[in-house]
Amino acid sequence: MNNTNDTKRACMDTRGYTFLMINTLISLPIFLSPSPTVAVSRQYAWLSVLVGTAQALMVGYVVIKLGLTYPDKTIIEYSQDIVGKFAGKIVGLIFLAVFLSISVMALREFTLPFQGFVSINIPLPTLLIMTMLLVTYAVIRGLKTISICSDVIIQFFIGFILILLILPTKNLNILNIKPIIPHDWGRVVRGSFDSAAFLAEDVIGLMLIPYVSNKDKLMKGNQLAVLLSGIALSAVTAMEIVTMSYERVDSTIFSTFMLLREAQFSSSLERIESIAIAMWGGLVFVKLSVYLYILADGLRQLLGLKDYKPIVYILAPIITYLAVLPRDISEILVFPNKVWVPIIYLAVLIILPVILLLISTIRKQGEKK
Repeated sequence: MNNTNDTKRACMDTRGYTFLMINTLISLPIFLSPSPTVAVSRQYAWLSVLVGTAQALMVGYVVIKLGLTYPDKTIIEYSQDIVGKFAGKIVGLIFLAVFLSISVMALREFTLPFQGFVSINIPLPTLLIMTMLLVTYAVIRGLKTISICSDVIIQFFIGFILILLILPTKNLNILNIKPIIPHDWGRVVRGSFDSAAFLAEDVIGLMLIPYVSNKDKLMKGNQLAVLLSGIALSAVTAMEIVTMSYERVDSTIFSTFMLLREAQFSSSLERIESIAIAMWGGLVFVKLSVYLYILADGLRQLLGLKDYKPIVYILAPIITYLAVLPRDISEILVFPNKVWVPIIYLAVLIILPVILLLISTIRKQGEKK
């Protein structure tokens, strides 16, 4: 979709939507989620991820059910049909604020491995600007271009997951994950919310559904994306615990990079974590592109404009500036730990879509009568 005055023109099928969703859901948690989950659930973190996946599947059902009620509109548009023009605009602004916060968080978290794990002599603002320039170019090219990039990256991601699960097998210690059956299920449930909050980002489907051609398979595609992402995250978390013990995983936010560093693939490839850095860059690039696109297009719809591209040029420097503000890793992690998981996940990703779906269902039943 290079010229998107007609923003409802379908530019991807269900397969493309599924790949794009997997890319968006898995990009950050596959690298950053094991540690905070382990901090709560300890050796049962892999099980917490599965519980979180079940939560995200329920969120996904509500999201797609609501979106398919208005298949040719985005949440910015049909929220005004559901709750009225003024309240609908407020709902739209809430979702756009969430998309903005995720964009800022993802952009800044993208720099974490370069700051704390890989030696690189590039100033933080320069790194952020370079990244946002690439993202801006992809967004200007359109959602179809972003979808194509996602298709390519997913192929490499499959190989990357196999590397994560196969290479460290020589260091396995099954005692690290015992006992298998938890004696404290409350700990398992409490630890599930972090992964659930990330996997529930399929709420972006409320903005993407109008761009999918064969919507009859959309529910299956969305739920498959959530399920596969959850299984992959659970498997990687289990591998990290079995290989390094939950104490070591809990001691760093870079546990996935550490896992690869300890896996000696061959004598000629001792710094295998470079593969993880490349994978990290590709996944986060697509995630940022998706969020910048839906944020710009959502603002276009809210403001009644014809083209989203001028908004992209305004949003890109704003997101970059906001991403520079956190001074260190501890400040960066304040948002996901104190705001995203305990507040936004419950209020915006769960309660708000459920309320909109209930009101929409009641109104449509009333219209039939």
